[in-house]
Amino acid sequence: MGVSLITLTCEDQTTLELGFGYGFGRTMVPITDRAFSFDDVFWDTAFHVAGELGSVQGQGTMSRAQANITPDEQAAQLCVSGDLTWTVEFVRTL
Repeated sequence: MGVSLITLTCEDQTTLELGFGYGFGRTMVPITDRAFSFDDVFWDTAFHVAGELGSVQGQGTMSRAQANITPDEQAAQLCVSGDLTWTVEFVRTL
C-alpha cells in the first residue's frame, strides 16, 4: 500500500487535497487473465480501481468520489478525482 496526495474537484469548483492510500487487505479481488476491477464504498467515499498485474509490474487507473458539505454549510456536493493512473513494481529485498 502506498500513499499519495490527490486533488478532488467539487461541483462548486472548489478543490480538496487529500492523502490517499489503499490496500486490498479486507477483500479478495479476483484477477482474470492479469486484469482486475474493484469498487468499494467506505462511509462518504467511493473508490474504483482497475488494472493489469503481471509477475513483476502492473498498471491501471483509479478514481475517488466523495460527498462533501459546501463551504457555506448549506448543501451537500460531490467531489471527484477523475481517472488517475497508477503503477506498481515488485522489488525484492533481502
